[in-house]
Amino acid sequence: MGLHDKKPCPCGSGKMSWWLSDARGIPVSRVCEDCEKKIMAKYRPEIFTNPEYWTDEQVEPDEEYRKKKTAKLKKRKTKKCKCK
Repeated sequence: MGLHDKKPCPCGSGKMSWWLSDARGIPVSRVCEDCEKKIMAKYRPEIFTNPEYWTDEQVEPDEEYRKKKTAKLKKRKTKKCKCK
């Protein structure tokens, strides 16, 4: 089963669930309409609204972000310096 496959909610409601993600797009928990608010209440509210929320651990950028950053750095290295 894939990350985004439809499956019953682990809360036991029997309803189909989806991934609740934080403002950075990091999956937090599978939820359904019955338990979404209860699960969100376990976390600081700003993690769902502010992508720059404070954390005491380093958050690695996702693979797409990493690829874009690497491509920019490669372009920067290949440009000839015009200064003398």
